[in-house]
Amino acid sequence: REWLNTKEDQSRGSTNVVDVYLRLRAVGQPDPLVLVFPGLASDDNTVPSVLLNMAAPERANGAPGIGSGRFADFFFEELLPFIDAEFPTYGGRARGLLGFSLGGAMAIAAAARRTELFAAAGAYDGTFLYAVDRGRRVRATDSVIRNPMFDAAFGVPRDTHLIAQGSPANLILRGDATALAGVTWLIGYGPERNEPWQANYYRGEHLVACLAARGIDNAPPHTQFADGDHTWRTA
Repeated sequence: REWLNTKEDQSRGSTNVVDVYLRLRAVGQPDPLVLVFPGLASDDNTVPSVLLNMAAPERANGAPGIGSGRFADFFFEELLPFIDAEFPTYGGRARGLLGFSLGGAMAIAAAARRTELFAAAGAYDGTFLYAVDRGRRVRATDSVIRNPMFDAAFGVPRDTHLIAQGSPANLILRGDATALAGVTWLIGYGPERNEPWQANYYRGEHLVACLAARGIDNAPPHTQFADGDHTWRTA
Protein backbone atom coordinates (compact mmCIF):
# COMPACT_ATOMS: atom_id res chain seq x y z
CA ARG A 1 0.00 0.00 0.00
CA GLU A 2 2.56 2.58 1.11
CA TRP A 3 4.98 2.12 -1.79
CA LEU A 4 2.12 2.52 -4.25
CA ASN A 5 -0.03 5.25 -2.69
CA THR A 6 0.95 8.47 -4.46
CA LYS A 7 -0.51 10.49 -1.59
CA GLU A 8 1.20 8.61 1.26
CA ASP A 9 2.88 11.87 2.15
CA GLN A 10 3.33 15.19 0.38
CA SER A 11 7.02 14.62 -0.36
CA ARG A 12 6.71 12.21 -3.27
CA GLY A 13 5.15 14.55 -5.81
CA SER A 14 2.28 12.25 -6.83
CA THR A 15 4.65 9.47 -7.92
CA ASN A 16 5.24 5.99 -6.54
CA VAL A 17 7.91 3.31 -6.70
CA VAL A 18 6.53 1.83 -9.93
CA ASP A 19 7.10 5.20 -11.60
CA VAL A 20 10.70 5.10 -10.36
CA TYR A 21 11.13 1.57 -11.69
CA LEU A 22 9.73 2.46 -15.12
CA ARG A 23 11.94 5.55 -15.31
CA LEU A 24 15.02 3.45 -14.58
CA ARG A 25 13.94 0.75 -17.02
CA ALA A 26 13.70 3.40 -19.75
CA VAL A 27 17.45 4.04 -19.42
CA GLY A 28 18.40 0.38 -19.18
CA GLN A 29 18.50 -0.19 -15.42
CA PRO A 30 17.66 -2.47 -13.74
CA ASP A 31 16.96 -5.76 -15.49
CA PRO A 32 13.25 -6.68 -15.50
CA LEU A 33 11.88 -7.33 -12.02
CA VAL A 34 8.81 -8.96 -10.55
CA LEU A 35 7.62 -6.31 -8.07
CA VAL A 36 5.51 -7.52 -5.16
CA PHE A 37 3.96 -5.34 -2.46
CA PRO A 38 2.61 -7.50 0.39
CA GLY A 39 0.24 -6.03 2.93
CA LEU A 40 1.77 -6.62 6.35
CA ALA A 41 -0.54 -4.49 8.45
CA SER A 42 -4.27 -3.96 8.84
CA ASP A 43 -6.02 -2.75 5.70
CA ASP A 44 -6.27 0.77 7.11
CA ASN A 45 -2.56 0.68 8.02
CA THR A 46 -3.17 1.44 11.71
CA VAL A 47 -2.11 -1.91 13.19
CA PRO A 48 1.35 -3.16 12.10
CA SER A 49 2.28 -6.83 12.21
CA VAL A 50 6.06 -6.29 12.34
CA LEU A 51 6.09 -9.51 10.26
CA LEU A 52 5.23 -11.61 13.32
CA ASN A 53 2.57 -14.13 14.12
CA MET A 54 0.86 -11.65 16.42
CA ALA A 55 0.90 -12.29 20.15
CA ALA A 56 -2.61 -10.84 20.64
CA PRO A 57 -4.46 -10.27 17.34
CA GLU A 58 -7.67 -9.68 19.32
CA ARG A 59 -6.11 -6.39 20.47
CA ALA A 60 -6.37 -5.06 16.92
CA ASN A 61 -9.88 -3.97 17.98
CA GLY A 62 -11.54 -5.17 14.82
CA ALA A 63 -9.19 -3.45 12.39
CA PRO A 64 -9.84 -4.89 8.92
CA GLY A 65 -7.36 -7.32 7.41
CA ILE A 66 -5.89 -8.76 10.61
CA GLY A 67 -7.58 -12.16 10.45
CA SER A 68 -5.68 -14.73 12.52
CA GLY A 69 -2.73 -12.35 12.85
CA ARG A 70 -0.33 -14.97 11.47
CA PHE A 71 1.56 -12.59 9.19
CA ALA A 72 4.88 -14.46 9.35
CA ASP A 73 3.18 -17.68 8.23
CA PHE A 74 1.41 -15.78 5.44
CA PHE A 75 4.63 -14.20 4.19
CA PHE A 76 7.00 -17.16 4.34
CA GLU A 77 4.70 -20.13 3.84
CA GLU A 78 2.05 -18.76 1.47
CA LEU A 79 3.14 -15.60 -0.34
CA LEU A 80 6.70 -16.49 -1.38
CA PRO A 81 5.82 -19.98 -2.70
CA PHE A 82 2.85 -18.49 -4.58
CA ILE A 83 5.07 -15.88 -6.28
CA ASP A 84 7.62 -18.50 -7.31
CA ALA A 85 4.88 -20.75 -8.67
CA GLU A 86 3.06 -18.03 -10.62
CA PHE A 87 5.85 -15.79 -11.95
CA PRO A 88 9.22 -16.27 -13.71
CA THR A 89 11.48 -15.86 -10.68
CA TYR A 90 14.83 -17.27 -9.65
CA GLY A 91 13.75 -17.79 -6.06
CA GLY A 92 16.29 -17.02 -3.36
CA ARG A 93 19.11 -16.61 -5.88
CA ALA A 94 17.66 -13.31 -7.07
CA ARG A 95 15.04 -12.28 -4.50
CA GLY A 96 15.49 -8.98 -2.71
CA LEU A 97 13.58 -7.12 -0.04
CA LEU A 98 13.33 -3.39 0.48
CA GLY A 99 11.54 -1.38 3.12
CA PHE A 100 11.27 2.10 4.59
CA SER A 101 10.92 2.90 8.30
CA LEU A 102 9.02 0.06 9.98
CA GLY A 103 8.98 -1.69 6.61
CA GLY A 104 12.76 -1.52 6.60
CA ALA A 105 12.88 -3.32 9.92
CA MET A 106 10.59 -6.02 8.54
CA ALA A 107 12.69 -6.44 5.39
CA ILE A 108 15.91 -6.91 7.34
CA ALA A 109 14.23 -9.20 9.87
CA ALA A 110 12.84 -11.43 7.12
CA ALA A 111 16.22 -11.83 5.42
CA ALA A 112 18.04 -12.40 8.71
CA ARG A 113 15.48 -15.00 9.75
CA ARG A 114 15.51 -16.93 6.47
CA THR A 115 18.80 -16.16 4.75
CA GLU A 116 18.35 -18.96 2.21
CA LEU A 117 15.35 -17.17 0.71
CA PHE A 118 17.01 -13.85 -0.12
CA ALA A 119 19.99 -12.57 -2.09
CA ALA A 120 19.70 -9.00 -0.79
CA ALA A 121 17.85 -6.95 1.79
CA GLY A 122 17.66 -3.19 2.06
CA ALA A 123 16.24 -0.65 4.45
CA TYR A 124 16.06 3.11 4.38
CA ASP A 125 15.69 4.75 7.81
CA GLY A 126 14.58 1.47 9.35
CA THR A 127 12.89 1.50 12.76
CA PHE A 128 15.32 -0.97 14.29
CA LEU A 129 15.05 -1.94 17.93
CA TYR A 130 18.19 -1.92 20.05
CA ALA A 131 19.58 -5.36 20.88
CA VAL A 132 21.12 -5.94 24.32
CA ASP A 133 22.60 -8.91 26.19
CA ARG A 134 24.44 -10.12 23.07
CA GLY A 135 21.23 -10.23 21.11
CA ARG A 136 19.17 -12.16 23.64
CA ARG A 137 16.94 -9.23 24.54
CA VAL A 138 15.84 -5.83 23.27
CA ARG A 139 16.12 -2.57 25.17
CA ALA A 140 12.96 -2.58 27.28
CA THR A 141 12.87 1.20 27.64
CA ASP A 142 12.68 1.76 23.87
CA SER A 143 9.69 4.04 23.23
CA VAL A 144 8.86 2.14 20.04
CA ILE A 145 8.13 -1.03 22.00
CA ARG A 146 5.75 0.82 24.31
CA ASN A 147 3.70 2.36 21.48
CA PRO A 148 0.07 1.13 21.75
CA MET A 149 -0.10 0.42 18.02
CA PHE A 150 2.01 -2.68 18.74
CA ASP A 151 -0.41 -4.13 21.30
CA ALA A 152 -1.63 -6.76 18.84
CA ALA A 153 1.82 -7.70 17.58
CA PHE A 154 3.72 -7.65 20.89
CA GLY A 155 0.94 -8.43 23.38
CA VAL A 156 0.04 -6.76 26.68
CA PRO A 157 2.12 -7.02 28.78
CA ARG A 158 4.84 -7.08 26.14
CA ASP A 159 6.08 -10.51 25.10
CA THR A 160 9.76 -9.57 25.18
CA HIS A 161 10.87 -13.03 24.05
CA LEU A 162 8.72 -12.75 20.91
CA ILE A 163 9.94 -9.22 20.26
CA ALA A 164 13.59 -10.30 20.46
CA GLN A 165 12.90 -13.26 18.17
CA GLY A 166 11.62 -10.94 15.46
CA SER A 167 14.03 -8.02 15.91
CA PRO A 168 16.54 -7.52 13.05
CA ALA A 169 19.50 -6.59 15.25
CA ASN A 170 18.91 -9.58 17.52
CA LEU A 171 18.54 -11.95 14.58
CA ILE A 172 21.82 -10.70 13.13
CA LEU A 173 23.72 -10.98 16.40
CA ARG A 174 22.51 -14.51 17.05
CA GLY A 175 22.27 -15.88 13.50
CA ASP A 176 24.73 -18.03 11.58
CA ALA A 177 27.44 -15.62 10.42
CA THR A 178 28.23 -17.58 7.26
CA ALA A 179 24.59 -17.66 6.19
CA LEU A 180 24.15 -13.96 6.97
CA ALA A 181 27.24 -13.12 4.91
CA GLY A 182 25.54 -14.70 1.89
CA VAL A 183 23.04 -11.84 1.80
CA THR A 184 23.89 -8.39 0.46
CA TRP A 185 22.81 -5.86 3.12
CA LEU A 186 21.93 -2.30 2.08
CA ILE A 187 21.27 -0.14 5.13
CA GLY A 188 20.71 3.57 4.58
CA TYR A 189 19.52 6.28 6.95
CA GLY A 190 19.32 10.01 7.29
CA PRO A 191 21.97 12.17 8.95
CA GLU A 192 22.38 12.65 12.70
CA ARG A 193 21.29 16.28 12.50
CA ASN A 194 17.81 15.12 11.48
CA GLU A 195 17.27 13.10 14.63
CA PRO A 196 14.85 12.38 16.21
CA TRP A 197 11.89 12.96 13.88
CA GLN A 198 13.41 13.10 10.40
CA ALA A 199 16.04 10.36 10.62
CA ASN A 200 16.66 7.03 12.31
CA TYR A 201 20.39 7.68 12.35
CA TYR A 202 21.11 6.03 15.72
CA ARG A 203 18.98 2.99 14.94
CA GLY A 204 20.71 2.65 11.58
CA GLU A 205 24.13 2.95 13.20
CA HIS A 206 23.14 0.24 15.68
CA LEU A 207 22.09 -2.18 12.93
CA VAL A 208 25.27 -1.55 10.93
CA ALA A 209 27.32 -2.12 14.12
CA CYS A 210 25.56 -5.44 14.64
CA LEU A 211 26.47 -6.48 11.09
CA ALA A 212 30.07 -5.38 11.66
CA ALA A 213 30.20 -7.43 14.85
CA ARG A 214 29.54 -10.50 12.69
CA GLY A 215 32.17 -9.47 10.14
CA ILE A 216 29.58 -8.33 7.58
CA ASP A 217 29.84 -5.11 5.57
CA ASN A 218 27.02 -2.71 4.81
CA ALA A 219 26.97 -2.25 1.03
CA PRO A 220 26.18 1.51 0.80
CA PRO A 221 27.94 4.04 3.04
CA HIS A 222 25.34 5.96 5.01
CA THR A 223 26.96 9.21 3.85
CA GLN A 224 25.19 8.48 0.56
CA PHE A 225 22.06 9.81 2.30
CA ALA A 226 23.59 13.00 3.72
CA ASP A 227 20.50 14.98 2.69
CA GLY A 228 18.02 12.22 3.50
CA ASP A 229 14.92 12.77 5.56
CA HIS A 230 12.22 10.41 6.81
CA THR A 231 9.95 10.70 3.78
CA TRP A 232 8.80 8.56 0.89
CA ARG A 233 10.59 10.92 -1.51
CA THR A 234 13.96 9.88 -0.09
CA ALA A 235 12.98 6.23 0.31
